[in-house]
Amino acid sequence: EHFREALRLDPDNDWARQGIIEALKAKNPLYAVMLRYFFWMSRLPPRTQWMVILGGYLGNRALSVLSDRNPALDPVVVPLQLLYITFVFLTWTAEPLSNLLLRLDRFGRLVLSPEQVRASNWVGGALLLALAAAAAAVVTGDSGWVLFAFGCAFMLIPISAVFKAAPGWPRQALTMYTVAMALAGLMGAGTVFFLMLIGVSWVANALIQQRPTR
Repeated sequence: EHFREALRLDPDNDWARQGIIEALKAKNPLYAVMLRYFFWMSRLPPRTQWMVILGGYLGNRALSVLSDRNPALDPVVVPLQLLYITFVFLTWTAEPLSNLLLRLDRFGRLVLSPEQVRASNWVGGALLLALAAAAAAVVTGDSGWVLFAFGCAFMLIPISAVFKAAPGWPRQALTMYTVAMALAGLMGAGTVFFLMLIGVSWVANALIQQRPTR
């Protein structure tokens, strides 16, 4: 209500508009958790942010080694790894996916910026393709559709990252990376696609922290 009143007094107040958006999305318990994580990370220096990201990656690798050496621990290790993968996926996609859902809200759709609408359009398109491919896999039983569905789902990460980068060369570089990754998947270069998927978080984080030069 405070953000709504501030926006009524000053329709051009972008802080109030963004506050309304986050307040509406925070009604979702899952997004509320991610929002707390985003706030926590934003207060950390860039070097510490990299340490947190690296620590999560190394921790996941350590779990893989532990699982290989002690298969009996799989019931504990596998859920932890799935939780980590889901968390990483949501760190990139929670915002545009929530904006996509917000467009179903009568008031929420009015406060989204054109940039947020574009991001949700691209993410929604990739998600729709993934769901359509999954449906085709169920109907036809063709495993190729399963791979295509997973590929589209994984593409949500670089697509979401593009809109987090600053306009200019950082966004252009990340866009080229995303296009190259999509082409690798469409051409059946699974190894290249997988390697680019692993590297997208590192590349995107590096580019997002850059500011375009004039």
